[in-house]
Amino acid sequence: MPHPLARLARWCAAHPALTVAVHLALLLAAGVYAGQRLSQAEGPNGVALALFDNSPERVWGEGSEPLQQYHRFRDRFGADGIELIAVHAPDTLDVDDLDVLDRFADSLAEEPGWSAFWAGDLPYAPRERSDGSLAVFLETLDQDPGARRLLHAEDGGWTAGVLLVLAPEVTDDVSRRAIAPTIRSRWDEVAPPGWTMASAGTPSLFGALGSAVVDSMQVNLPVANGVVLLLAAWAFRRPWMVFAAMAALLQGEALVLAAFVGSGRSFNYVSCYMAICVVVVGFAANIHLFARYTELRRGKPHAQALAQAADGIAGPVTASLLTTSGAMLALAGAEQTAIVEFGAFSAGGIAAVLLCAFTLGPALLTLGGGPVAPTPRLPDPSAIGAWAWRNAGAVLTGTALAAALAGWGVSRLALGSSVEECFTADHPVTRSVQEVRARMGAFSNMEVVLSWPKGGAGDLVRTLRTVEDALVTGLTPERGPVQAGDVLSLAGAGRAFCLAPGTAFFCAPDGLPKPQHTARLMDRLQKRFGLSLVTVDEDGVHARVSVLLDLPEARASNDLAAQAEVIAREAAPDARIEVTGFGPLWSSLEEAIVDDLLRSFLWSAGVVAGLLLLLLRSVRLWAVALPANALPLLGVAGTGGAVLVFGGMHVNSTAAMVLTVTIGIIVDDTLFFLLGLKRRGDFSEAAVRDVLREVGPGIVLTSLCLGLGFATLGASSFVNAQVVGLASATVIAVALLGDLLVLPACVRVLAATQSPRSTP
Repeated sequence: MPHPLARLARWCAAHPALTVAVHLALLLAAGVYAGQRLSQAEGPNGVALALFDNSPERVWGEGSEPLQQYHRFRDRFGADGIELIAVHAPDTLDVDDLDVLDRFADSLAEEPGWSAFWAGDLPYAPRERSDGSLAVFLETLDQDPGARRLLHAEDGGWTAGVLLVLAPEVTDDVSRRAIAPTIRSRWDEVAPPGWTMASAGTPSLFGALGSAVVDSMQVNLPVANGVVLLLAAWAFRRPWMVFAAMAALLQGEALVLAAFVGSGRSFNYVSCYMAICVVVVGFAANIHLFARYTELRRGKPHAQALAQAADGIAGPVTASLLTTSGAMLALAGAEQTAIVEFGAFSAGGIAAVLLCAFTLGPALLTLGGGPVAPTPRLPDPSAIGAWAWRNAGAVLTGTALAAALAGWGVSRLALGSSVEECFTADHPVTRSVQEVRARMGAFSNMEVVLSWPKGGAGDLVRTLRTVEDALVTGLTPERGPVQAGDVLSLAGAGRAFCLAPGTAFFCAPDGLPKPQHTARLMDRLQKRFGLSLVTVDEDGVHARVSVLLDLPEARASNDLAAQAEVIAREAAPDARIEVTGFGPLWSSLEEAIVDDLLRSFLWSAGVVAGLLLLLLRSVRLWAVALPANALPLLGVAGTGGAVLVFGGMHVNSTAAMVLTVTIGIIVDDTLFFLLGLKRRGDFSEAAVRDVLREVGPGIVLTSLCLGLGFATLGASSFVNAQVVGLASATVIAVALLGDLLVLPACVRVLAATQSPRSTP
């Protein structure tokens, strides 16, 4: 009895006009569904957020404790994003230079939700500037370790730091993307010749990450479709066949993208790869139908060739869909919303493309009448498989050596992630980070929040001074010790306040405000700068201590957050401590994603292995399939481990995603090969040659489609996309070698232990 997919293909071929009409109606409905969601967005920014949103809420979901801590921090203190801007001039500092810095800071503060602070805003900065007052100001600045970094001599010139503090309403994903360009634009308005400016901070880094995601989809998705189009043109050489294959792909792609956007979801740095997966994996799945039809069309009329192609391909394609979808759907157990969405919609999209291939494809081929001339011969890898069968010992020995080397590489893998590692060495973000780091030091803020019941804070300024000192001496970042100017709190503001002329009455001999005048200091900071370092609400008194760090990778950042919590608790035992901020929040999220993906990989491996056994219904054939499919993953993980360790990089979420994505893909061609052998019940060299002559063209075209499609991501300036693209393409290439070399060699071993005509 024909497979249901084969029957569906025959029906659609018999009713082509109706089939095309149904697909056009589906496409129109999908467009309306997605359009309704986008029409509800407010303005261009709203549309952009509806399509691309890297916010933690979109990636993680709303329920995690780190996210709740971050929301509490924003509710209490407002501003949470800090951007550090380094301005350098190669000459001697004079009064006119201060005026330039003033104009620059004022222009930044004109942006809604932006507040800019520099040394000229310190309480002891001169209001009427002269050479004499400038000299006194610089001497006073040397006495203030917390502010010294904001203006200092360097390289025969001087460097000034501008702290840009961003309110929550301007730190959504779209607003973050505009931070660096806006700073540059404002600087260009005032910059004297020879001066340089660079900015870095958690907000702009994640803005650049969001821009990279947008660019990756806007560039790489069309390129991937273009690569698939060229491959179809090369393989089929007949315009109508190419049109039929591409129409089925684009229809399935459009349906799943419309479902994704219309259901209220947005692309982020995890789910953005879903579209590429749908394109390359979906086309690779349906290319078997068109490849088999091409071969059969050489000697058979259109209707007969199409029917036989559908009958022969429907079963193996369904099996491959089950393994691929099973691996993707195994991600449903992840905690992060973005991972679940990636798996579910990737599986749905691949299924949609496959259904379109077996419905719209046959209908369009029928309307076109089929090729009017013999179709070109497709690549035949049967000779390679036969050679591997004859030389099984050498092939398996080489495989064992490669696996041993790969195992060493796997042992060198370093888990973790850094936003800085997401960008290439020549990327503007990387250059800005390096310049700010060289001139100003640390720039990524971690927020330590101390809370007391009302009336329980005691001498708040001195308690915070104790916490500051403890953090400076106790934290141990990998890139160097924490400096006094890296820790900002009400205590530091109090020191600066007491250095100003006329404040002796309010200050104690230790250089800090007297306890009874703390409220005056808080009020002054709020009125002058709109900055809340201490807040009071129904839950008590809350004080923030901002620690600037040199952008640690995710696991190191989480370790530092744990250190900071312990240090602050020891320095202020009566306080309740929380460590948060956007940087630490992202580090927690990224580490959780990596751990989740690795767990999902194990689940996916189990699901795929179980489905292989179920579909092959033979323990022997199942044992044959495992080495050929384990080798690509082991090889790429091992090679990646060696490369990453020598490059000082870490396995981040996108690198971990490669394992989960590809494990369900690479077994597809294995299934086509082994199911063909199973039907013959023969493991001889002749059987291997015959099966590869039948399914080999589809296997080669599938691998080309997958490899070239994923490889398009390698041209991105976004390192995460490069890793996904090149690593996935490498897995596919090694998997092809496994199917053409390792599988036949393993079949030879199986043939030696079993009667050739016995049922597997």
